[in-house]
Amino acid sequence: MLTTIQKAAQIMNLLQKQGNLTLTEISRLTNNNHSSVYRLLQSLQEVGYVTKRGRRYDFSWQAIGDQQATHLLNWTTNAILTPVVKKYHLVAYVGIIQGGESVIADVVPRPGHAEEDMARLGERLPVNISALGKCAVAFTSSDDRQRLYNLLDFRGGTKHAISDLTAFRQSIRVIQKNGYAIDDEETQLGLRCVSVPLLDDRGKCVAVLALSGELADFPRTSFIKVRDDLLRCREQIMQEMN
Repeated sequence: MLTTIQKAAQIMNLLQKQGNLTLTEISRLTNNNHSSVYRLLQSLQEVGYVTKRGRRYDFSWQAIGDQQATHLLNWTTNAILTPVVKKYHLVAYVGIIQGGESVIADVVPRPGHAEEDMARLGERLPVNISALGKCAVAFTSSDDRQRLYNLLDFRGGTKHAISDLTAFRQSIRVIQKNGYAIDDEETQLGLRCVSVPLLDDRGKCVAVLALSGELADFPRTSFIKVRDDLLRCREQIMQEMN
């Protein structure tokens, strides 16, 4: 007989692979009775692992507290991102959204700069000023995007940061069209960042991959090359996760 923890893991694994399922569908596919599945889903919602819209349940990749998602990303991204970190001498980040902010969930440091680069692990920033945040907002669901819009207060950042909702919405449309986001001295003067979304098989953003560095190491002319290399890394990571 499965333990409660095993049943919860079974439900989360199912929602990761399929998602958007009703209580009846989850009960049938996991071969568990309705009442126990209902109680487990309630508990998983309370801790942020599962979301519910109407009668359907889905896995919440957005929560930084989701240790399964973070673990999956950490072990796959480091090896895949390390070559581009060395190629450009830029630090790589994996970002996730939590509570209306972007959070650096993993860091692949530059050779010889491990202490400096790892110091940013866990850093939280408003989504409107960071490439990580803007990219996550652009490629999340429309409902989650509206929720994030409602949380914005446009504080923080440099003189280059987006400072109103109209401009931010416009930037999100550009990011959706181009497939990547840029932070050009918006978070901190002297620093640039390019990011791309990491998508699941349903096109939902589960995390953001980014390369960042100082102006001298990261000229604007290299943005497209960096984007293309990040997209190749994304494809490798998605293959590993599937």
